[in-house]
Amino acid sequence: MSSFDSLLSQFKRKHSAPNNSNLANDQRKKRCQLTGTTSNGTEDDADLNKTLTITSSQPASPPPIGPVSNIYLLCPANVTTGGPEACHQLCQMINRVVLDDEQDAYDEEKKVGGTAYVMYVELDEKNQQPLLVPTKHPKTPGIYEKYEPVVAKSTTAFDARDLIVFPEIWTEHLFSFAPKAQKSIWWLSVDNNKGQYFASLSSAARGGKSNNNIRHFYQSEYARNYLVRNGISEKCQALTKLFEYIPNERFVLSPGIISFVNHAKYDVDARDLDVVYNPVKGKHFTDEIIEQAKVMKSGIRFSAISGEHGKRLTPDEVTVMLLRAKIYIDFGPHPGMDRLPREAALAGCIVITNAQGAAGYDADVPIPSTYKFCEFDVYKITACLKESIQEYKARREDFNEYRKWIEKQRSGMEVCVKELVAKLRNGS
Repeated sequence: MSSFDSLLSQFKRKHSAPNNSNLANDQRKKRCQLTGTTSNGTEDDADLNKTLTITSSQPASPPPIGPVSNIYLLCPANVTTGGPEACHQLCQMINRVVLDDEQDAYDEEKKVGGTAYVMYVELDEKNQQPLLVPTKHPKTPGIYEKYEPVVAKSTTAFDARDLIVFPEIWTEHLFSFAPKAQKSIWWLSVDNNKGQYFASLSSAARGGKSNNNIRHFYQSEYARNYLVRNGISEKCQALTKLFEYIPNERFVLSPGIISFVNHAKYDVDARDLDVVYNPVKGKHFTDEIIEQAKVMKSGIRFSAISGEHGKRLTPDEVTVMLLRAKIYIDFGPHPGMDRLPREAALAGCIVITNAQGAAGYDADVPIPSTYKFCEFDVYKITACLKESIQEYKARREDFNEYRKWIEKQRSGMEVCVKELVAKLRNGS
């Protein structure tokens, strides 16, 4: 597959399980329906020379949760979006945490085998049922080389002390990919799974053996709430907080710049774009806002975060555009703790959202309530945009705490990874 978007679109076409957040109904009603309360091995010698075996049959359950030697993070090949970047960040951080632990670094019985690997994969559609397979000639995208990933070979043979980390969009392959290995799901989003994981479990299996043998890592409070509501017990099962971070170097962030003092890149006069938005999210709502702004003769200028003819921008190009903008709006679904609102805030934008999905949780999107709309009132939203543009220099300071919170996510992720490594060592 050449792009993550095509993989995700293919996944969405194939599965029609109901979306638990009922986003379609929310849009028709023009209301933000909150889904929760808003609140602040040892390998066998014979296996070493074997190519990874992938079968379309589904065993009753993966191996039971136990101590882990090595971690394999599945990542779509040749893709440079938020999910793959998070995968590379996690690989680097796990390896650093393990190496920094001097007491256990050379204890073969205790350490997590010294290595987390990125395994680039793709869908093989030659069979009746598409299978997830390792890319034969894996290559790390240039923009991720800074994370120094250890890349797994396509011929890797797995055993019961290996852990495979699946992105939430690929849960249909949990049992067919590397059946000998332990399995986990990293819930970077909820909605992109389309309810497929829990729909695939029979009522008898839900909360039973096959479910208990899966570790769940959640990136947002929205995801944690979703898992708990669907029977993943925090006391009885492996449920671990695990988020990612926005690379600060893209915004030259430091305590002195948080308030945008004497830094030309963040100067008000350098911001020639009024409002920017993601053209692939909440298009119907954005169109209404743009139309209302015209009716009100507000003079507000709207710009889609995209290149000519809708071409996808590189991360650096997105950053440049955000640095030119005063406001970023997001009235689409928030399937997880999305990156664009955080990137926009770091770039000095005022961030205005709805309260759908993760945006309905202050733990995931902790912006002032003035800028978060639980009901789609296009007049009030447009008025807020106009006032925010007029008072931009003062109002952007309303997001200083949000920016500081975002900046701390890198160290917060390290805390999460240390907890995760400890659990994997203990087999919990």
